[in-house]
Amino acid sequence: MKTSMEQLQADMMTKGVFTRHERRQMKYLTKANEAQRHYVKAALPANHLARGWMEACGKVDCHGNIDYCGVPLCPRCHMRERAVQTGKAVKKIFCDAVNEDLAFATILLPPQLNFSGMTDLVENEKRRLRTFIDRQRKKDNRWDDFQLLGWWEIDRMSFGDYETCGRNTKLALDALGFPLMEAEDKTIWPPHLHAIVRKGGLTTEEIASALRKETHTAKYQVDIQPFRAHRDAGDNIQNIVRYCLKFRIECDYKRPDAQNFIEAEQADEAKPTVRQWWPAADVRAYVDWLCVERSGFSARSMQRRPSHAPAGWDLPKHERELPR
Repeated sequence: MKTSMEQLQADMMTKGVFTRHERRQMKYLTKANEAQRHYVKAALPANHLARGWMEACGKVDCHGNIDYCGVPLCPRCHMRERAVQTGKAVKKIFCDAVNEDLAFATILLPPQLNFSGMTDLVENEKRRLRTFIDRQRKKDNRWDDFQLLGWWEIDRMSFGDYETCGRNTKLALDALGFPLMEAEDKTIWPPHLHAIVRKGGLTTEEIASALRKETHTAKYQVDIQPFRAHRDAGDNIQNIVRYCLKFRIECDYKRPDAQNFIEAEQADEAKPTVRQWWPAADVRAYVDWLCVERSGFSARSMQRRPSHAPAGWDLPKHERELPR
């Protein structure tokens, strides 16, 4: 009976039974999300700022307002931010787009042994993409309507996981400087960018070719896929944004197809599983980077994303730099 009630609660939350205002007043998380929230808190020292924020998250004051901690690894705040990002992409940024206008892009960056250089790596990549697009627009006016909305994702793997990777993944990791010798249990952090691209006057192949030729020359570093034609553009955008904002700190998480993510996510949630969490030290290192160095979900025009990645950002049409 308990399992059936939990499933009913989850279905009611996701099937539009409650209004947005009603959902905001609901204090409790699902069992799976509550377990994740407890694990993140337990991985942090008792005096850690983020742990204190998470302790208060979900509390309702005398006026009915809910306190949100803003910690990107908090399931409650993650789902709230995901809803906001999805709404912006579907209803505002790409509201006039059809499937033929859009594509899904992934750009891999060099693996890192720790977070000491991660911020510089991300900021340098943003500058490199801005410069690249500016240069393309000066050469070819078909790039004037090019637009990119992206989210950074930081994966976690151990050095020993390399042997179980597929051929193409190994080639990509090797080309990007995967360490040759480390302890089997040494943590490796492979960052990458997921993005929705408005193609403007270009083809998918032309965009991918330009990136591979000028700035991202490693094997399998760039992957750009057209949107699926059998699904409405809004549904495709929703699937991809939720994929970009997926929230898992589990070692055995299997990645579903980005353009069929919602169905795969729902099927995965229905399966009873034993959670294999990241090591507590890695959770703490990730929280420190997201919350201490990167200031949580937002910093000026940048939108921090809570799932495996610190930032989502938009390069608008006819704009050669990110808004400041």
